[in-house]
Amino acid sequence: MAEKKGKTKKLSVTDVGSVTAGQDTLQRAMAYARENPLIVGAAAGAVVLILLAGWLFRVNASITDDEIMTRYAKALENEDPAAQVTELEAVVQEGGRWTAEVLYMLGEAAIRAQQYDKSAEAFKRVTEEFGTSEYAPRAAEGLAFLEENKGNTDAALSGYKDVMDKWSNTFTGRCQWYNIARVQESKGDFKAAVEAYQAQVKGFPDSHISEKSEEALARLKKEHADLFPEEAQEGEASVTVLEGQSEGVVSEGENTPSAEGETTGSGQS
Repeated sequence: MAEKKGKTKKLSVTDVGSVTAGQDTLQRAMAYARENPLIVGAAAGAVVLILLAGWLFRVNASITDDEIMTRYAKALENEDPAAQVTELEAVVQEGGRWTAEVLYMLGEAAIRAQQYDKSAEAFKRVTEEFGTSEYAPRAAEGLAFLEENKGNTDAALSGYKDVMDKWSNTFTGRCQWYNIARVQESKGDFKAAVEAYQAQVKGFPDSHISEKSEEALARLKKEHADLFPEEAQEGEASVTVLEGQSEGVVSEGENTPSAEGETTGSGQS
């Protein structure tokens, strides 16, 4: 019996293309490279240069950061405030990721050097350029302190309250009742000072600033007892209770009823 031959399937143009597409692409690329060696070489060189430039940039940035950090640490070691200000100013000019911190430390150094204008300028830059950094509330507190130092108590109070409102969840923000109380006391408004110290103790208990507030309250209580009426009333109530208890105390030797209704005492034989 003759074997039947299967029908031969004709491949369409699209079939051929789907099988050889990858090979054709590679072949065309190789052909283009052979025909245009200069262009291909230039393109490859450009890629290499870009990669090399990126690597060099990262290395240079790392070296720059290390240099800035070294200069910053060296400046902090300087015990002369004026010289420290000069060195920190140079570090600020270099920029880098520590700029906010360096600016804040510059502001503190300038206060110690009594260069208050430079201090205010540094603190202001921190609040304006790095408002989301951890040094922003501390710099704002520094600006309020400078106002207090100049005798501008109203501006100082406004500044401390601003720190408390804007950065209420930060350590610095939680310490501002103490600063407010201190300024109120310096103004002679002892009632407001007592209330602010008490707010500090209540708002940030078990902290160093709370202990300082309690010390201030103890001092003011000695100097202005009338500012603590509630504690005075509690003291009077305690005295009254003690006096009432003393009236019911039987002195030794007096007759007292016994369990059997008899009397006992020193006079009984």
